[in-house]
Amino acid sequence: MGVSNIEWTDKSWNPVVGCEKVSPGCARCYAERMAGRIAAAAKAAGRDSPYLKVVDRKGRWNGRAQLAGKELATPLRWKKPCRVFVCSMSDLFHEDVSWEFLDCVFAVMGLSARHTFQVLTKRPDRMRAYLSEAGLLPRLYNAAQAALDNVDGFAFHGRAWDTAHANTFRLRGPWPLPNVWLGVSVENNDHRWRIEELLQAPAGVRFLSYEPALGPLDLTEVGPVCWDVLRGWKPAHGEYPEGCNTERLSWVIAGCESGPGAHPMDLNWVRCVRDQCARAGVPFFLKQCLDERGRKVSLPLLDGARHDSYPES
Repeated sequence: MGVSNIEWTDKSWNPVVGCEKVSPGCARCYAERMAGRIAAAAKAAGRDSPYLKVVDRKGRWNGRAQLAGKELATPLRWKKPCRVFVCSMSDLFHEDVSWEFLDCVFAVMGLSARHTFQVLTKRPDRMRAYLSEAGLLPRLYNAAQAALDNVDGFAFHGRAWDTAHANTFRLRGPWPLPNVWLGVSVENNDHRWRIEELLQAPAGVRFLSYEPALGPLDLTEVGPVCWDVLRGWKPAHGEYPEGCNTERLSWVIAGCESGPGAHPMDLNWVRCVRDQCARAGVPFFLKQCLDERGRKVSLPLLDGARHDSYPES
């Protein structure tokens, strides 16, 4: 774990590794290629590695996720505040991840209030179910106390932790955790349902990753009721209609597919989303595109301007 090459974050943290492909945006998964290399290197060196359990003989995802409990405490060791991409090598809300393990992950994020955690998923229905479950807050508080008290079973492996972190843990105060950003990946209009699920999950900051951009994306109509998920919809007079979502996105990331055989990204798709964000005053971040030779360009210019804005945290 450590410094990340992903343009919109500082570090990655992987308490879970391994995944299963669920939509076209998974077809050329960079994490799968990396996991295959890590597993091959570990096997050649005779080392044990959780990656050996999540790829097949050809280095592809086998559909399983593996808990990497030894990594749970990693953010507590980072003293300098940073942005942390959670589970860059998996999906935190994969079906193999138990509610109990999620409690531990969210407890660590609550204890590490100096960091900003960026959680991105293609399983927002499971994320919403977990975060909306009755009794969640007492469970998280107990998991945090277990971490601070070094209780066996929290997977902190016998190391004592600084109880001063308890003063930064506010689960009995603001909820949702303000330093945890929740996001969904949406590659085209066919997968906008993920945004609908995200908007129903409790979160301080909600964001969208339009990456890889595989088709047009319209952010003005999502779900059974038409609303603008960027602006938030407000009636001129009276109450909100029943069933109308009043939440909004706070950040949008866009980027192309990369790797061998990557599909091209139409810049007009990106311009459309950028312009929707501009009209709504929502920060927009263009992560990458392909040049005329098919090579990845990080933080490219679009119409002569670089787009690398972040939401207010």
